[in-house]
Amino acid sequence: MAKMSCKILIVDDEEDILLVGRLLLKQHFATVMTASDPYKIPALP
Repeated sequence: MAKMSCKILIVDDEEDILLVGRLLLKQHFATVMTASDPYKIPALP
């Protein structure tokens, strides 16, 4: 299965959730970004 050329953003205050989400989704999507602070979302690339 080819990776989709999409960007995914996961926002959660639990570092474990961010890690698991990144590990699961990076197999399917080109870019997986995580943020633990929603106020930092505008600064993401």
